[in-house]
Amino acid sequence: MRLKLIFKYDPTVRNSIAYLLGSIEVNERLRELDITLSRDPKGDIVHEDDVINIVAYSLTTINLLRWLDEIKALVKLKKRWRNIVLIAGGPHPSGDPQGVLFRMGFDYVFIGEAERSLSEFLICLAEGKDPYNIGGIAYVEDGKVVINPPAKVENLDSYPPCSDRFHLYPPIEITRGCPWGCKYCQTPRIFGFTVRHRSIDYIVKYAIHYERCGMTHIRFISPNGFSYGSKDGRTPAPHKIRELLLRVKRNTRNLRVYLGTFPSEVRPDFVTRETLEAVHGLIANRRIAIGAQSGSERVLSEIGRGHTVEDIFRAVELVRDYGYIPYVDFLFGLPCETPQDEEMTAQVMLRLARMGAIIRGHTFMPLPGTPYANARPGRISPTIRRALMELKRMGRLEGEWEAQERLAQEISLLLSSTR
Repeated sequence: MRLKLIFKYDPTVRNSIAYLLGSIEVNERLRELDITLSRDPKGDIVHEDDVINIVAYSLTTINLLRWLDEIKALVKLKKRWRNIVLIAGGPHPSGDPQGVLFRMGFDYVFIGEAERSLSEFLICLAEGKDPYNIGGIAYVEDGKVVINPPAKVENLDSYPPCSDRFHLYPPIEITRGCPWGCKYCQTPRIFGFTVRHRSIDYIVKYAIHYERCGMTHIRFISPNGFSYGSKDGRTPAPHKIRELLLRVKRNTRNLRVYLGTFPSEVRPDFVTRETLEAVHGLIANRRIAIGAQSGSERVLSEIGRGHTVEDIFRAVELVRDYGYIPYVDFLFGLPCETPQDEEMTAQVMLRLARMGAIIRGHTFMPLPGTPYANARPGRISPTIRRALMELKRMGRLEGEWEAQERLAQEISLLLSSTR
């Protein structure tokens, strides 16, 4: 049997697909694999008896809402054409493998990181072997969901951060895992509570490669941009950050480097004079993105943030001192918020705006696999809405909180239907 791997492609999943493709491309046994990146997977299925079509989706909860109808059409087609295998990975399947397998009709779910497990799975199918013992996958057997132990990638240098075959050069993931465990966040539930870093040598190698491939700038992916090199993810290692940036600068010609802004926002307690000295003069971004989430000490403690309101103010002041523009993220409608907490958050946002910060608003969405998965979707209270209107009048507001408020309701309905 021949394999045809069809990835559902969309710019929103470009990064994850590039990483998975990179892991396949360095595997000698998969070099000749027939791979298609498809906007319409159903239209790219090969209807030949000797071909197994493996249709792969990297799913966030938001994308699942967008693609639900086409997935249903594929499941329906699979019932008529047996040579179709539906597989899913990403944040949503990792958090809700039962719902994705039982109620959505996927054949296999890849939980957490899948660089190793996907390649092993493909080799098994190509050789006609049973894939059920592969780590990190879930499947249905005798009416029950079986979840195998995770296939953790211990050394991030084992796989490239890009796909040369498909010319995909996304931001380089420099850190994986997060020790904080915020109740609304999927990151530590997918990648673990222990941080792992790509080595400086490996990052520099690919920075050089990116520039040779025509890239003019490079961004990094990290749960906390200023945590690079930290042994525990709880204490900054500014000397490692400085070494990384200096090595990239010395080994590339005109590559602009972005760190501390999307997609490597920073925690406020990691914004110190030492970390800002480490990046100063070596990064191209003029803004530093800071994750505050709430202006209430009680809420910050309840959701497990591990920093204080004072840390937020201190971070904004330091960022301004070093000539950067502070962008501060807040999350509205958290399950534990009271009217008093909302008033505190409103006042903190307005005070930060007067200090020169730009506020970016977000609405809480219940995501599978998190402690708040079953919580009610977030709503913007009148108190917060008034503060947002004032911030807008001041020219100090950005964010997608309105669209996210609608999405949160849709996500809640979706999760209810797949439980």
